[in-house]
Amino acid sequence: MKHLLDSIGEYVPPKNVGYSFVKRTNVFIPYKEIGVSILERTVTPLSFVYETVLKYLSVGVDDIERMATLLGLEIDIYKEVIAEMALANLIDVSEMSLILTVKGKNALQELTKVTIKKSQLNELFVNMVTGDIENYSNGRFLDRPTPGFAHLDQNIELDIQFLRDKFPIIEQMYDKDKEEDFFISRKLKEKSLYRILDIAYLNIKYLAVGCFVYVNEEDSSLLLIFDTKEENSSNYSLIANMQISKNVTSTSLLFETNRGFIAQQKSNVHQNDSAKNEALIDLMSVLQKRSKTAIPIDEIESLYYKDRYLLDGELTDILTECQQYKPRELIIASSRIRSLLQDNAITNTIIGILANTKITLIYNNDEYGVDKSQQYLLTQLRNHKSRHNISFCPLTSDKKINYTQIVCSPGGFVINSLYELVKDNMCRYLLREISDISFDALKVQQTLESLRALIQSDRSEVK
Repeated sequence: MKHLLDSIGEYVPPKNVGYSFVKRTNVFIPYKEIGVSILERTVTPLSFVYETVLKYLSVGVDDIERMATLLGLEIDIYKEVIAEMALANLIDVSEMSLILTVKGKNALQELTKVTIKKSQLNELFVNMVTGDIENYSNGRFLDRPTPGFAHLDQNIELDIQFLRDKFPIIEQMYDKDKEEDFFISRKLKEKSLYRILDIAYLNIKYLAVGCFVYVNEEDSSLLLIFDTKEENSSNYSLIANMQISKNVTSTSLLFETNRGFIAQQKSNVHQNDSAKNEALIDLMSVLQKRSKTAIPIDEIESLYYKDRYLLDGELTDILTECQQYKPRELIIASSRIRSLLQDNAITNTIIGILANTKITLIYNNDEYGVDKSQQYLLTQLRNHKSRHNISFCPLTSDKKINYTQIVCSPGGFVINSLYELVKDNMCRYLLREISDISFDALKVQQTLESLRALIQSDRSEVK
């Protein structure tokens, strides 16, 4: 319950004067995960033996055997020390004598040894729209956009020069990555980024960002506002609007493309229910006050469980939390079942509750792509012990539906969704979903019986 209440605030569309809100959706931002080959500079305090050897050389003691005697070391062990120092370019070896190098003189003055070696810095994520770089993923990135959702085209040319221009930023990430090692061994060695050499590997990734879509009330132009706290997030809106105006393919999934659905729905206009709208406003008002003053949970819940409209995004949250009602039956009837089954959160919920819940999916048998979505779900359920608990009920053409109803019973809810099409200034159609919810037991039961009757009548006609 707490999660549902907390998430409502995320779905409240910002007010934009002169614009009408259409929908909230995810838009995928392209990233590139890269690894870079680097030169790493390591500063290490000189060991006592190294320091002593260099001091002897500085006063003219350069004979190997004599120095071994002075140090009290066996000659073989001493030769190993000399070999290490020669590899570090602190000394040169000439026959049986030693020569102090320039690097060795500097090391003696600073009592440190500096080495530069090749290394690799992995898992840098470059935002291909803003050019920002991140060095953590937290599992947020996907290999490809979720089917049915738009993504922005890449706006950045990523090459070695781009990375070198970002050296200070990458250096900060390198330092942060090394913080733990530095904390443990800072008395022994200090590492720093010396040079960026090349791109070692590169993978395309995508990140979902919430987006509020509006249409201008005068000229029907679009406005996209991205729900993110990133500093350069305003660039998303600028680039998205530019790509949309150019009909870039990657943004086309913002729009409805099914001609049959458009022909069927474009004249539909939803009549606003003032009581349900007022109930939603009251709930949002109380939730906003909750951040400043203590409000009893009973008062909040009494508003939450009223018959009310849903904010765009709530439906998925409520459906994915339906296990709290311990339902014995869940029926989803939708003219857009494909888009619901493309949502991993919803399919995971179906799989998660299937052991104790009978699930029925009702849909139009001619909905585009529905067969693939059904097959994908069945593949996920292949080894599920309770896969017999799910039923698929395709409706024949004369029983087609143009809405969505979701019933969670007993003790649950009924959600009703209707659809409107909003035309933009380039004669493209955006889908607006108007959903409401009721927790009234009588309404839940009536809808349950209505959907059961729909299934039965369709099966009777097929026979």
